Amino acid sequence: MVKSHPQISVIMAVYNGEKYLNDSINGILNQTFEELEFIIIDDCSKDGTSQILSNQLDPRIIVITNTKNIGLSASLNIGIHKSKGKYIARNDADDISLPERLAIQFDFMEKNSHIGILGTGYNLIEESGMEISEFIYPTDELEIRWKLLSGPIFPHPTVMMRGSVLRQNNLGYNEKLLATQDYELWIRLMTKTRGTNIPISLINYRQHENSASNSKIDLQESNRLSISIEALKRFSVERNVSSEQSLIFSKLLKGDITKHEIKLNAQFIGSIISNFFKGHKNQYPSYIWKKNQLHPILFTIEKIIFSEFDELDNPENHTYKLLWIIIKINPIQWTLQLICCPNKLYQYLKLGWIILGNKLNIRNKY
Repeated sequence: MVKSHPQISVIMAVYNGEKYLNDSINGILNQTFEELEFIIIDDCSKDGTSQILSNQLDPRIIVITNTKNIGLSASLNIGIHKSKGKYIARNDADDISLPERLAIQFDFMEKNSHIGILGTGYNLIEESGMEISEFIYPTDELEIRWKLLSGPIFPHPTVMMRGSVLRQNNLGYNEKLLATQDYELWIRLMTKTRGTNIPISLINYRQHENSASNSKIDLQESNRLSISIEALKRFSVERNVSSEQSLIFSKLLKGDITKHEIKLNAQFIGSIISNFFKGHKNQYPSYIWKKNQLHPILFTIEKIIFSEFDELDNPENHTYKLLWIIIKINPIQWTLQLICCPNKLYQYLKLGWIILGNKLNIRNKY
């Protein structure tokens, strides 16, 4: 008999998903953790999905059939509204949860009451089920919040959320969004709670030509930019953040930004880094964020400045102002780098002499 208040509500929306649906359903029914309800929303499928669902006999399965196609966001919100579990877990109709997934996530959430959203890594598989590669996501919360300014950092079909956080804050998916609705929800959810990822793969994420990630790739990118812009506005010195600046920030995180882009956007980047650090420095340890995020940026800025001293004729140059911001946040690590690399110390002394000389020249003019 199914308990009236299961520990976990697994929510899955499906539209014309007959090809992989049985494998996905069995992935949940074969979990080692059994105190669950499995809410499946059939979004008015036209293929054999409804027949597959009608053949399911496990009493933990609750099938809801939409009378018309309303989309993923609205369908998932129906699932959230109907859910009774302490935790709400996502599952997609073409992915397979590994047997220990829910047990591992449940145990983690029980031991970490401050966590409201928990993702995991995943194995990317082909249509046939053959593994292509493995993806592991950050666990450090400050690094997660930083990367969340550019895109989703909790893999959607791996996520488990604390039901009380969603219900008490009336949170759900934005039904106006036909793609990237998870990213928009994570942004809002992380203003109410804390989150992390378990650094092991607990689902097989299937890649195929009809998957949402392939069929809506342009819309996903457009929505990602719009959501990122709103997130970046909280830390930007400027009132507005452009699509180009959002793209620059994304490239900065990936480490493929050019010298020209750094120069043109130094003030913007500097304000984001400075205000983000000021807004979080007393809440979370920053060592991992500095090591994985700020250090690569520091090395890039140093490379630009040290290779182009002849262009630094303006003491208001925003490129080395950005460098100074990063150094102030990383004084110990920066000092250690200078000790270990005497040539870098020489370069900084040369830079300081150029800046001082330029400032004195300007003062003498007046």
